[in-house]
Amino acid sequence: MRLFNEHLATPIPFREVFLPSVKETFEVSDNLKISLYLLIDKRNRVEDISYKLEGDFNQKNHAEFSFFCEYILGHDAREVLSLEWPILLQENDDESRRFLFLPAVLYRQLLKKLYYSDAQVLSWKEGELLCRCFGVTQTEIKNKLVHGEITSLREATDLTMAAGGCGSCAHDIEELISDFCNDLGWHFAHPENPRLAKDGSYPYIKNQPPVYWILALDEILKDLGVQAEIVDLIGHDLHVKVSGPVAVGEIEKAIKERTSVVFHLIALT
Repeated sequence: MRLFNEHLATPIPFREVFLPSVKETFEVSDNLKISLYLLIDKRNRVEDISYKLEGDFNQKNHAEFSFFCEYILGHDAREVLSLEWPILLQENDDESRRFLFLPAVLYRQLLKKLYYSDAQVLSWKEGELLCRCFGVTQTEIKNKLVHGEITSLREATDLTMAAGGCGSCAHDIEELISDFCNDLGWHFAHPENPRLAKDGSYPYIKNQPPVYWILALDEILKDLGVQAEIVDLIGHDLHVKVSGPVAVGEIEKAIKERTSVVFHLIALT
């Protein structure tokens, strides 16, 4: 894979992917539009990926997306949505993580639109089938419950895509989680937040899309000196990867003072 400086000198040319699985144009600012194109193959890997910048952008912006496109080409698309995706970024140096952030945020939004509005059929695994759209079994959900990776339907969807298609299995998944936790005497209370509105659009907060708030909240966290990496924004729940203890209440209060919006900080270690 080429180094960032090589992409800075000769970035991938702007182009559209032929018959993409999903595409979207994001208005990152009043003067910058970014169109993303993604083609996923039958094995759920990134077969083709591209982008187009319009408006006020510079060569560095061009190189960021060029580098990221080459970086994830061939990856399993679910890795981009997984809560473990930041680990892949941490395997690179600090400079790489810095310019991977904006493309990673936008492509996560794009993949959410693909997985939470379309019923893509993936390879079925062994065990009793629970989610037909994504081939997720009861065994897979139970394994993640045992290891504490899942405590709610939303987390099950985040990690396995279960109920991310037609949603008809959502009740069965909630029942499975509830029965399992009740048997062990566990009790969880996680409010569910929609990823997409009923019309398939992104849910806006104060007339701004999720990507606007992710970028804004990232700047606020930096200003506050919080050592954290944003993983996802689901509704008003801000998931961040932290390396140590953080003052959640104080951070939420500071964010509210700056944005006039209540966000719930969920720290992942």
